[in-house]
Amino acid sequence: MNMNLLVFIAIAWAGAEPTDITLRGLTAHPVENNGKLVRTSGRVFIEFERFELCAESNCIWLEYGSGPKTQPTTWCCGDLTPRDPLKLIQDSQFRRFDRSLRSQESLSATMTGRFDACESGPCFGHMGMSSKARLVIQSVQRFTLIHVH
Repeated sequence: MNMNLLVFIAIAWAGAEPTDITLRGLTAHPVENNGKLVRTSGRVFIEFERFELCAESNCIWLEYGSGPKTQPTTWCCGDLTPRDPLKLIQDSQFRRFDRSLRSQESLSATMTGRFDACESGPCFGHMGMSSKARLVIQSVQRFTLIHVH
């Protein structure tokens, strides 16, 4: 994709109002929601080569927008630097969220970001093998730790 187009798109997203939608709605209508700024909620799963937002049986890959030095998960090879033109808002809420993720806490979250979908897949995640959809995170509105016994 043309870099000038990416910069233009990133500027447009910065002022856009997100659409509130469930994860089920996103995964049921990926083409209609592709490229849209959305706000959605679910449980965050993070471990080696996994960073996903899930609700019921619907899961999408998560990635940080640009700004942080690395993604919060690790994988065997490749660059972990967030390079998407969508800028992540690194406020105090995000910093607490990121610390919880990096300490492998279980949590649920509501976040805003750009939804991307591919027609045939999977095409996102580690080596493009994890998911047919992703959310590039722009901001975290709230999160709750889940206490697992």
